[in-house]
Amino acid sequence: MTSFKNFTNRLKKNKLKKRERKNSILSIKNNIEELNDLLLQNFSKKTQDSHPNPLNAFGKKCFSQSDEDGITFEILRRIKKINSGFFAELGVGDGTENNTLLLSSLGWKGFWVGGNNLAFKPPKNEKFLFLKKWITAENIVEIFLEGFSHFKLKNIDLISIDLDGNDFYILEALLKSKIQPSVLILEYNAKFPPPIKFKIDYNPNHKWEEDDYFGSSLT
Repeated sequence: MTSFKNFTNRLKKNKLKKRERKNSILSIKNNIEELNDLLLQNFSKKTQDSHPNPLNAFGKKCFSQSDEDGITFEILRRIKKINSGFFAELGVGDGTENNTLLLSSLGWKGFWVGGNNLAFKPPKNEKFLFLKKWITAENIVEIFLEGFSHFKLKNIDLISIDLDGNDFYILEALLKSKIQPSVLILEYNAKFPPPIKFKIDYNPNHKWEEDDYFGSSLT
């Protein structure tokens, strides 16, 4: 009986040692991951600070996909438009990650346009409007006029366009109709760096296939 008890005690001790060893390995792994994160942050900061575009140093992500929030905030600070203004964002996904959520939290008013349902029930009041519409070059001006009518606007302070497709043609239609914001945020296709000129063929039914065929190059 005593021998069996000693045997079970040894099993418990071995099990405890294995658990401690496993926890120790996990702790080391977590420390390595934290160190990698710190190194990556440090590298990103150095890259931002040394970038030829000085605005990159202000890049920060709150609700945006990348560093758009911080850069947008700095631009608005420079033109003295931080606390109030009107925005329009085209292509907002489910509403949880985009370029104007931050502006809305700062007191801005505006409207979103997109073909997807939002992850929450959007308000429809004097501060915000969501228009669930498929965006084309043919209907974009009409969409903006609807947004302008809701807010009684003649023009807009900031427009953000991220449609993964016909962005170039949508912007072209807006500019031709004399809709000219103070600040424009536009996704471009970085797979085609200057001096390469690229833009997709216009297709009002275009849907992004998670490939490199979208938008246009910078040049």
